[in-house]
Order: sequence, then structure tokens, then C-alpha cells
Amino acid sequence: MGAGGGGGAVPPAGLSPMQRANFDVSQGQAKYAMGDVRRYGMQMRDLATGGLMGRGLQQMNRVLDAPSLTPGMQARTAARYGMVASPEQQQAMANQLAMSQASTEVALRNNTRNGLTNAMRDMRFGGLGV
Repeated sequence: MGAGGGGGAVPPAGLSPMQRANFDVSQGQAKYAMGDVRRYGMQMRDLATGGLMGRGLQQMNRVLDAPSLTPGMQARTAARYGMVASPEQQQAMANQLAMSQASTEVALRNNTRNGLTNAMRDMRFGGLGV
């Protein structure tokens, strides 16, 4: 007897017509399902070995590259109430906004990397859980 058990493609002898039909249907389903299982497994392997990190960081970069609406909204709100900042104040506010935005981006990138790393580690060592 070879390794791997008996031949799965050969139906057992003495099947009734109903059992034979069920065997044929299940054999066909298994044949077509294996392609889907292999494709899904390859996708999960790619995600678990770095693909998830790349895709996650791409999405985060798209979000962070969106233009900031805050300065324009602040200027319109201030103008609505008759408050006009001097050029020095406007520059100071722009500098403060740039500094806070930069520190927020660094924190977001670090937290995202940590989360994606943990997710990939769980996919590799903890199973997929689906």
C-alpha cells in the first residue's frame, strides 16, 4: 500500500445507484474546490509574508496624502467673525499645524506598522481563524 491512504478516486465496490451519484457529485465538488482552496491559500500566504504590510501602508499613505482642509476652514470661520490674523500670526499657526501634523503622521505610521506586524504574525503562527 502506498503512502497517503487508499485511492480517493475509486469508489468502493457495491454502491447503490444513489450512493454512486453522491460519490460522483462529491468527487466533482472536491475537484473544483481544490483550485479555490489553493488560490485562497496563496493569497493568505502572500498577505502573511508581507503583502498585508504593503497594502495597509499604501492605504494609510493615501489617507495621509489627502489635502488638509483645516487651515481654510479656520480662516473662513475667523473672517466670518471679523477676526483677521496678522501675517506673523498666520505663519505661526501654519508652523504649529505643520508640527502637529508631522507628529501625528509619525504616530499613525508606527501604530499602523505595529498592528499590521501583529496581524501578519497571527496569520502565520495563529492560523487564519476563518
